This record gives sequence, structure tokens and C-alpha cells, in this order.
Amino acid sequence: MNNSPVNMKLFHVSRLGNEPSIMAGGVSPAFALGKMRVCWYTDIGRLSWAISHVSANSGLSVAELRVFTVWADRLVFKRTRFPGVFTCATTLFAWASDPAIALLRPDDLDK
Repeated sequence: MNNSPVNMKLFHVSRLGNEPSIMAGGVSPAFALGKMRVCWYTDIGRLSWAISHVSANSGLSVAELRVFTVWADRLVFKRTRFPGVFTCATTLFAWASDPAIALLRPDDLDK
């Protein structure tokens, strides 16, 4: 049996103002705003949905959001009832930060 880690590349959407903290200390569940003390992540197939979801629920425009890329062992993530959406209860280092508007698919801009 092969016990080597299988890394997953996932994305976390947050407000622009959180960028310095996230890039310095990682995406931390200590700052989670929901009732569950976890951070939420999505795969590339659900990224446009996640950007729209965070924008709608936070009252921020897409231009005020950043997308943070993380790579981590799949075992640290918990699947949710939504395909392509995961949670994690540990702090994960962000490898990149990109403007959310730059990562939306062109057909999502019309919505």
C-alpha cells in the first residue's frame, strides 16, 4: 500500500484587505467567520461559483476579492455535500494570490 501524500491544488476566496495577513501567516481557521471554525476551499471547477458566492454573501464586489492558491495533502481536507467544495481545520500556506476578477470565466462576467 502506498502511503505517500497526494497533494491537491485548491482555492480560497477572501477580501482584498486580508491579503497581507494570509500571505504572511496562511489561511487560518482562527479567523473563520462562520459557526464552524474551518476555512472553505474549492477546486478549479467551482472557483467561479465560490467567487460569486463570497461576493454576494459579503456585500463586496468581485474587484474587492482575492483568490489564494494552496497545495496540501488531500487528507487535511474534508469533503462537503457540494461537489468540488472542501473544508480544512488547519492553517494552510498560500502559494499565490490573484485578483478574483482575473480568474472568472468570461461567461461569468455577464451574470
